[in-house]
Amino acid sequence: MQLLNNMKNEQECIEYFVSSFLDEHHGNDYFISHCMGVYTILKQMGSPIEICLAGLYHSVYGTEYFTPVTHITKQTLIEYIGERSENLVSIFCSLKDRDISILKNLNNYDERKRKDLLYVNYANLIDQSQSLDDPKLKSLLSEYQKALTSSSSSSSPVFNDTKDIVEIYDNLIDSSDLDWMHTYCLNSNFTCGHASNPLGYERDSRFSSQISNNNLKESGVLSIVKSISEKLNQKLYIGNCYINHYQLMTSTSKHTDSALPNTFTILIFCNKYWEEPWGGELKIYNDKSAINSLIDYVPGRVVFFDSRIEHKVMPLTHASKKDRFTIAVKCATIEGLQNLISMYGDEIVDV
Repeated sequence: MQLLNNMKNEQECIEYFVSSFLDEHHGNDYFISHCMGVYTILKQMGSPIEICLAGLYHSVYGTEYFTPVTHITKQTLIEYIGERSENLVSIFCSLKDRDISILKNLNNYDERKRKDLLYVNYANLIDQSQSLDDPKLKSLLSEYQKALTSSSSSSSPVFNDTKDIVEIYDNLIDSSDLDWMHTYCLNSNFTCGHASNPLGYERDSRFSSQISNNNLKESGVLSIVKSISEKLNQKLYIGNCYINHYQLMTSTSKHTDSALPNTFTILIFCNKYWEEPWGGELKIYNDKSAINSLIDYVPGRVVFFDSRIEHKVMPLTHASKKDRFTIAVKCATIEGLQNLISMYGDEIVDV
């Protein structure tokens, strides 16, 4: 687990790059001109900020084709552009026979990392092609276009439009871990006032308890999010985590958790015992969803869905003999990381 709290904002990263490499040459041009070109191309393609920054700094460590005069340390680069971007820069600079290595994935990178490397070098080659009329370069660009098209249509999940994603997992938590999570919820300190209704009506409020980043592992949340990340083949980042405590006749209004893309909600059903007549179902307002819109509260069930999807918790009935506990995790993929930071601040957990 790592906190992403050292990453500078985009403008600071650009200013540091320009000031560091102001007099650096790259072929017949200035280094910053080429790298800003790569960065701009990635921005125009709609790439996430982490990929754009990796493109900006893509060869600062030196490559098999270019050795910069200016030196920059790994730690400094991490402080500016973050670990994911720095890792892409480090890989890019270390590759031998770079085009063959990336196109054929000789190092067996996972689909996400391979796609990121494809985009960075594709933008790199596009910028070079603007000043070079080289048939081999044009042919190489065509190969990258084919690889990117193939990558996008592969069997690995690529979240281009996640608005309809609702996933249910019933086998992520074993009985002993569920017992621990339930006990953890029972022993937490709750406060009232967590209302989904924009007016904050008391009847729509429930008790909640914040889970700090330092307690994600102890609570059992971190291992569950890691399991979901592996199943989806998507790196996830945690922005906020808390426990919801529902009592008799407590419910929530229909609401969304976010208006921003590539942000997700994970709901963990923490009770170790529950009966169907007790209510407390999760209502999903998503006409395009392939699953039933009313998700039963099943002990140990985990629901993963796009945070822009409208949903609500149905009230507990008079038959219920237990209070209802869930743990809510607000997270994002790499594409939504900046959205997550804008919502919850920069102390984001890298799962």
